[in-house]
Amino acid sequence: MRSEPEIRHVLLDADGVLQDLPGGWYAAMEPYVGERAREFLHRTWIDELPMLAGRGDYGVHLATNQECYRGAHMRTVLGYDDLFDVSCYSYDLGVAKPDPEFFAKHGVEVAI
Repeated sequence: MRSEPEIRHVLLDADGVLQDLPGGWYAAMEPYVGERAREFLHRTWIDELPMLAGRGDYGVHLATNQECYRGAHMRTVLGYDDLFDVSCYSYDLGVAKPDPEFFAKHGVEVAI
């Protein structure tokens, strides 16, 4: 009997995933959950924050296509490298997503 693979890592992108949404997250959720958008998101974030802070059972990694100037801003001003177990930027890897080589190089960095 074949067992399901164990999930050990979570890979996140920066643009459109981690950064602020124009108009804000509360406004974006209102069409779906109405007045309870703030409550809904806060409950969701309470569950996610420990994992994203490295207190969960998963490695949490950044994989993003960035040129060097924006990547440097993300690293220094936004502090992304301190938030993730491993941060991989396309300008460092020399290849961009969705090229399979990006994910192969990211896997080496994560030591999967």
